[in-house]
Amino acid sequence: MLPLNAAQIPKLFEQARVLHDAGNLDKAKEIYRQILLTNRSIVDVHFQLGRIALVQNDPGAALKYFEDARALRPKEPGVWLACAEAVRRLGDDHKARALVRSAKSAGLSARQVMAIQEKAGRTRTASKARIGNADPAQIKAAIAKLQSGDYAGAEAAALALHKRHPKVAVILDILGSAHIGTRRLAEAETAFQKAIAADPEYAEAYNNYGRFLTDTDRAAEALPHLKRAIELAPDKALAYHNLGVSLQKTKNVEGSFQAFEKALSMAPDDREILTAFIPALLKASRFAKAQEFAEHLTRLQGDTPNNLVMRAEAMIGHGRYAEAFAFLDRAIAEVPDWTKPIQVRMGAHQGAGDFVAARKDLEALLALEPREGAHYRNYATIEKIAPDDPLLPQMRALYADPETRDEDKVQLAFGLAKAAEDTRDYAAVFPYLSRGSELIRKAHPYDIQSAVDETEAVMKAYRDLDYSADPIPGVSAETPIFVSGLPRSGTTLVEQIIASHPRVNSAGEVAHFSRIAHAALGANATSVISGGALNTGAIAQVGNKYMERMWEDFDRSKLITDKSIMTFRYLGLARLTLPNAKIVILKRDPRDNLLSIYKNIFVEGTHLYSYDLADLALYYKLFNRMVDFWRERLGDWFYEISYEELTSNPEAETRKLIEFCGLEWDDACLNFHQSGQSVKTLSVYQVRQPIYKSSVKSWQRYENELRPLFDALEGD
Repeated sequence: MLPLNAAQIPKLFEQARVLHDAGNLDKAKEIYRQILLTNRSIVDVHFQLGRIALVQNDPGAALKYFEDARALRPKEPGVWLACAEAVRRLGDDHKARALVRSAKSAGLSARQVMAIQEKAGRTRTASKARIGNADPAQIKAAIAKLQSGDYAGAEAAALALHKRHPKVAVILDILGSAHIGTRRLAEAETAFQKAIAADPEYAEAYNNYGRFLTDTDRAAEALPHLKRAIELAPDKALAYHNLGVSLQKTKNVEGSFQAFEKALSMAPDDREILTAFIPALLKASRFAKAQEFAEHLTRLQGDTPNNLVMRAEAMIGHGRYAEAFAFLDRAIAEVPDWTKPIQVRMGAHQGAGDFVAARKDLEALLALEPREGAHYRNYATIEKIAPDDPLLPQMRALYADPETRDEDKVQLAFGLAKAAEDTRDYAAVFPYLSRGSELIRKAHPYDIQSAVDETEAVMKAYRDLDYSADPIPGVSAETPIFVSGLPRSGTTLVEQIIASHPRVNSAGEVAHFSRIAHAALGANATSVISGGALNTGAIAQVGNKYMERMWEDFDRSKLITDKSIMTFRYLGLARLTLPNAKIVILKRDPRDNLLSIYKNIFVEGTHLYSYDLADLALYYKLFNRMVDFWRERLGDWFYEISYEELTSNPEAETRKLIEFCGLEWDDACLNFHQSGQSVKTLSVYQVRQPIYKSSVKSWQRYENELRPLFDALEGD
């Protein structure tokens, strides 16, 4: 590794920070160390190496780096606290006392010394490793190789140790981690399992095995191991972090939030935890919390490109486009070939209604990633494709290329179907849609019986409840406005109409209600009876927590619309926990509605019924059955509106809608397409236009192709 020219250091340091933020710790560490060969007086380089060492569970190395930083900047409280964190993880009382004495001698304030003392206090962040008669120096040497990225060297050292000490858990744990680095995944799993068998009290083996399972798409299997790691080392922040990641992957969003929050309560400045938690908050539409933590992360490590993007995403969630664009422009200027900020900016331009700017970003993405199918589908979504469009031959060639990945072919298939429709090549539309749907079903096998079972479970749980009784004590008296229905039924249009009223804010499709309901009342929110009586405490908690969650991001003085389309499944619970809520259900001609669903791709792993015509018909029947079930029990508590009637007679239907919501009339509700509201759904283009009827009876073009759908709709 050759020394650098001093002029190269700023650029290399920024490169290392980008890699660090992206989780490529070994490469970042390599660059930081290269910088130190030229200049050992850069405090931030020592500090970043210390943070990496902590993430890689090497508090001894971390402490050395932090002490070097402290020598260079002896009055910096953040460096002292980082030293304290490393000492705490070492569990060394002698080092903790020595650090506090040094802090006092350095002339820090009494408050700062107290904070250092509290941080350095010994806790159970690890279980004691039993090494038998193995040489500790050799074990440390193997760990050093592992943490330096020398996985082959670590593997060889661990194998040699294991041969002499086959029952030592820590050696097996090192071996498992080294095998991951050399991509010998089957051997890694065996090593972790043997480590746990050798010492069932060794928390690190459970934690590392749990992370391995999560990283290899077996998050459900990881959960018991990570929970066991926490039982053995309840102050191990990294185990809570890994648990949060696993719960995210198993779609237990509320549980993941609790795990991340617990991890941050123990390690509030841990950048790895923050970097995992912020995207989880953004994905769940908790924009204010995401912004709060993103700003904290920025204070810790500055305006890295990744931090700029996360802050921009939080601002987009609040419709603060000008500020978001400024952050995204900076991120793109710093790393021009990184596609994420360009993708986020493109989506923001679409949400803000600037489709010209969105197209420019798409062109930049295509130049950087000419084989990425999603870019072509996005292009087809925002453009009306002409027969001579220069991208069409590229899309067709890439789709036909046997080297194109299935996930890209899916995107291309749906993009080409849209292009075929735009160019009136209607005979080509369904072959593309059918092939794209087949590939999605291949990647995500689905049985429609699961939707039948979920519907039956909800009906069974809520069938015999008394909805006419007085409200449950302690329930929220707030009046959120839910807009629900099948995808592509007009829910975005109706929400935008209501949200154009000056007394209303639009939350969009946030899904807070269903997530909170599942967390409080189990799968499908069916545990409404406990001990033979209504589970009033949990039911009241759902509505109150839901409103608190909504108020994180929205003004309490206004009503809030929530376009979470699955709310139709939980109307009984909504009636119990939010008795003053307003519920609007969209209905649309199933032939148009289901065709529109079939022509679109949804977020990966969601709405999987939509990729098969027979399943679509059955799901539509389940939707109607669910709405009829609630109508029998709730009467006129909720409101149904027909998409066809709304588009045929917009003013009369809009007036009735606004009256149901308890709002006085305002002409802005007829000019919703001029409101400037943020839109984040598949209907982003349509809701920027006045109400139109061109999508009514569009099914007639594909009557033959849709025959399986029609037959299933007509059947029992």
